[in-house]
Amino acid sequence: MDRRELLKALGLFGTALLPAAPALARALEKAPGVGREGRGEPFSYAGLKGMARHFAGRPWRDPAKTLPKAIRDLTWDQYQAIRYRPDHALWADREDADFRFQFFHLGLHFETPVKIHEIVDGEARPIPYRTDLFDFSDSGVDPADLPEGLGFAGFRLLHHSDWERDVAAFLGASYFRATSASRQFGLSARGLAVNTALPEPEEFPRFTHFWFERLDDADRVRVYAFLDSPSVTGAYRFTLAREQGDLIMDVDAALYPRQAIERLGVAPLTSMYQVGENSRRVAWDWRPEIHDSDGLAMHTGGGEWLWRPLVNPPRLRFNSYGDDNPRGFGLLQRDQDFDHYQDDGVFYERRPSLWVEPRGTGARARCSWWRSPPWTKPSTTSWRSGARKSRCKRDGNICSATGCPGPAGHPARPWPVAWPPAPAWAAWWGNPGSTSAGASWWTSAAARSPMASCRPWARWCR
Repeated sequence: MDRRELLKALGLFGTALLPAAPALARALEKAPGVGREGRGEPFSYAGLKGMARHFAGRPWRDPAKTLPKAIRDLTWDQYQAIRYRPDHALWADREDADFRFQFFHLGLHFETPVKIHEIVDGEARPIPYRTDLFDFSDSGVDPADLPEGLGFAGFRLLHHSDWERDVAAFLGASYFRATSASRQFGLSARGLAVNTALPEPEEFPRFTHFWFERLDDADRVRVYAFLDSPSVTGAYRFTLAREQGDLIMDVDAALYPRQAIERLGVAPLTSMYQVGENSRRVAWDWRPEIHDSDGLAMHTGGGEWLWRPLVNPPRLRFNSYGDDNPRGFGLLQRDQDFDHYQDDGVFYERRPSLWVEPRGTGARARCSWWRSPPWTKPSTTSWRSGARKSRCKRDGNICSATGCPGPAGHPARPWPVAWPPAPAWAAWWGNPGSTSAGASWWTSAAARSPMASCRPWARWCR
C-alpha cells in the first residue's frame, strides 16, 4: 500500500474494543454524535497510557468506514469549499483563550472519523459533530443528506495573533504540521513510522482519539492522542506554544508494540524536494527551484554539526548515521531568497523548517533518512526523520520524546552561524537560511517503562 492509498483508508477504533480503564472506556465508546453537555468521564495521561498498554495485548481491528454518498466522491475543490464556521470554534466564547480549535470535515481521502474530546476539570467530554458547525454553501453538499454524529476528520489550531489562519493541523493517519512566523505550511511530521524503506509495505499508525486541555498558562495548550496500528499502540501528549512566531511542541510518548517491528522511527519528518541548486535531474519546470526543504541537519552527541543536502534520486536511497546521545536533527529550508524560486503563488522561500531535540534518550541512536523518486507525480520526493527501536520486541515498552526548543538558554540557531545564511532561525517549526524525503532517529536501547520521565520537543520556525 502506498501513501495515497493509505490516506483513503484512514480509520477509527472499533467500538467492540474495551480499554483497561472503565471510565476512559465509556468516554471512548460514545458515538461521535454524543453532546458535550452533562457530566464527562475522568481522564488522565496515566490512564491513557494504561489504555494503550491494554490494547497492545489485543488483536488490531481494521476500523474501515464507508462515507455517506453525499460526501463519498467529492472533488478537491468541493472538499476545500466545506468551511468550518469560525464562531463555532472550540473556546471561541472564551475571551481569555489564546487558542481555538476548528475541525476538518470528512470527505475526499479522509474517510473515517477521529473521536475528539475536551477536558474540563479533569473530565473528558465528547465534542459532537453537527452539520450546523460547517458552511456547505459552495460545496454542492446538502447537509440534510448527512447523518448527525458523522464525526470529524481532524482539527486545526488557531492562535490569537491571527484568528483567520491556523498555526497547526492534525489530519490523516498520525500526520501533523505547523507554521512559523511566515504562516506558511510546508513539511509534515508524524507520530510514528513503522517499517519505512523496507521490502514489505510500510505501516501507517493512526491517531484515533484526541483530547484538548486548556492550561493555567494561557500561552500554551495541550493535546493528548491515542495511536493505534497492527504493530503498536501509543499514548501521546503534545504541549504547544507560540514563541516569537515559531510553534514549539513538547511531546511525550509511550509506545507498546503488539509484535516485533523491524524498523520503528520516532519523530519522523516528511518533506518534498523536486529540483534545486544541487539536483537538476527533473528540471523541466520554469521555476529554478521547487522544494519544501533543502537538507538534513544533525547535531551529534559529540557536538559536531552535519549537513546533508537533499537530491531527487532516480531510485530509493537510504542512509543511516549512528551516534551516542544525539542532540538534535531536522529538515531545513535554508535558502530564503525569492529569486531562487520565482514562485509568487506558493512562496517556497517562506517554507518552515523543523528542528527536533530528543530528550532522555541516553543511548546509542541512529538518524536514518531516505529519498524516494516520484511514483505518480514527477515533482514529488519525501524525507523523514525520527528515532527507532532496533528490532523492537513484542512485549517491550518504549518511552520517547521529541520536540522543539523549550529549555531556557537554548542557542538562537540550531547550527553554527558560520554556515550559509539562515535568517531568523530562532529555532524550531520555522524558516532558516519534489523528492520525497525523510529522516528518523532509531535508538537501540533496551525497552523502557512507559512511565519513565522522557520528553521530547520540536520547534517549527523561520
